[in-house]
Amino acid sequence: MVQRAGLFDDYIAVDWSAAATPRTGADSIWIARGSRTWNPSTRGQACALLERLIARRRGRVLAGFDFSFGYPAGFATAIGARTWIDVWREIGRRVIDHDDNSNNRFEAAAAWNREISGRASPFWGCPASAGCAHLSARKTPLPDGISEFRACDRRVPGIQPPWKLYTTGSVGSQMLTGIPRLLRLRERTPRSAVWPFEDWRGEQVVFAEIYPSMLALPPRAARPKDKAQVLAAVRWMRGLDEAAFNIAAHSVEGAILGVAY
Repeated sequence: MVQRAGLFDDYIAVDWSAAATPRTGADSIWIARGSRTWNPSTRGQACALLERLIARRRGRVLAGFDFSFGYPAGFATAIGARTWIDVWREIGRRVIDHDDNSNNRFEAAAAWNREISGRASPFWGCPASAGCAHLSARKTPLPDGISEFRACDRRVPGIQPPWKLYTTGSVGSQMLTGIPRLLRLRERTPRSAVWPFEDWRGEQVVFAEIYPSMLALPPRAARPKDKAQVLAAVRWMRGLDEAAFNIAAHSVEGAILGVAY
């Protein structure tokens, strides 16, 4: 667990979930620290656990989360935000995520669509019960000035756009439920920073975006796959050097840790 010569002493990996009801097992939240894993059934339980793990840390800790920390170019301007933290606070203001996992992410996305484009864009993807004039189950053309992907996303084959909120591979709902929770966790954690938006070098806790799906799993990996991926992510993060963090990331879009430009 402890890596004396490395940048950090402790590593935590989080596989997030936007499930609307409590869930464990496959396609739920998995957290790894060293060789140990947890599978909390709700996002509220997950964040309470993360607070405890961080409070009991040994030295500096790197905590990686598998959802995007930023949106493609144009979104911040469209919602009247100037910085990454403005975007996070706007999401935290709009998205209501209860401790039983029920949430209003589809309603919030529809409201942004109405304000940004007047139609069902840029966000798309929802169950039939959540469909409306400003949110479609199917992909819709993007408004002028808003990109489909971030600069870092274009470096990763097969990655899904953050506008997609529903069905296989979607990351958009993980962002809408994850960013507000991470914002509160950051605010409650002294001497913490969000990479790559903030100067991380002198802080004791660093939160970063990771993409475990790009990591190879061993032949006899743990099951379910989500569990194996957070264990692999912890092992991978231990081997990172300073060069992995010193990249010229977009000031609002951010970057994926380990994805070179």
